[in-house]
Parts: sequence; structure tokens; C-alpha cells
Amino acid sequence: MPIKGASKLNAKLAALQKHMATRLPKLVQAEAVRHFRDNFKLQGFMDGSVRRWAPTKKGKPGRVLRATAALQNSIRGGAASWSRIEIVAGGPDVPYAAIHNEGGLINRQVTRRPHKRKAHKSRRKGRSVMVGEAMVRRHQARMNVVLRRRQFIGPSKALNVKLRALLVREINSVMK
Repeated sequence: MPIKGASKLNAKLAALQKHMATRLPKLVQAEAVRHFRDNFKLQGFMDGSVRRWAPTKKGKPGRVLRATAALQNSIRGGAASWSRIEIVAGGPDVPYAAIHNEGGLINRQVTRRPHKRKAHKSRRKGRSVMVGEAMVRRHQARMNVVLRRRQFIGPSKALNVKLRALLVREINSVMK
């Protein structure tokens, strides 16, 4: 004896399976990218609560990691499938994304471009002397800098809550 309404249920389950395999990974990826970009507005990493980023060394007021927003805009989605969802930050224009996210030591030789040194006051033999503008030639310099961890991408409890709500919402929309 056939079960009443079984064909409708089978059709809805097939539609749900197709939706879960194709559309849902892209929605999850978009939500994760939005969440990680929002960390720049919060000036910290949103996990259970916001873990604020350390202020800059000079302690100037303003936003940390937001001078050009290049790092924030470099956050994008990579591959999105049922088995793997990829979020990527950085690239050729933003090679410093990983060191900012994880923190660490930069110890390498860099080439400084030619530039003009501004006029400034200097102390010579106990007196204040005005030093004029000067040209600085291109040269090699040793970079030895410790960057604090300012995480903006990573596992997050708050993101998991958002993704569960997204999953429930999408299942309900397909099953209606």
C-alpha cells in the first residue's frame, strides 16, 4: 500500500539534496567572508566576544590595519564545494596578510627606494640646528620587526552560530 504524500516528500528531499550540494556552500562562503571583513570594523577578532587588536606602536588614535583597506578587501572566497569551503586573504598586492593574521618576526633585507628627507631640527654639540632637505639614494637595509598577532581570519564561535542559523533558514525555505 503506497504512503500518501510520499512522492511530494521525495521531490522535496531531492530538491534539498541538490540545494545542499550546489547553493549552500556558496552561501556559507559568502557569510564567512562577510564575518571576517566585519572584524576590521570591530577592530578585533569576533569569537565568543571581540578580542581587540593591540594598538599601533606609536599609539596614534585611529583604526588599526585600515589605512588603505587593502588587507580587508583582499579577503575573498576560494573553492566552494560540499567537502571544502575556502576563504583566502592576501595575494600579490597584499603579501603581508599571513604575518598580520598570525603574528611573527620579519627578518630580511629590503631595498629602500630613493626619496627626499624632509627638513628637520637636529641636535649637534648640544645646540638645536636646522637641517635642510636632502636626497637619500636607493640602498639596502636590514628589516628586523616583530609584528603582534592581529587575527582577522580563523575558527570562530560567532561564525558557527551564524552558519547554523543560515543552514536552518535554507532548509526551511526549500522544504516549504
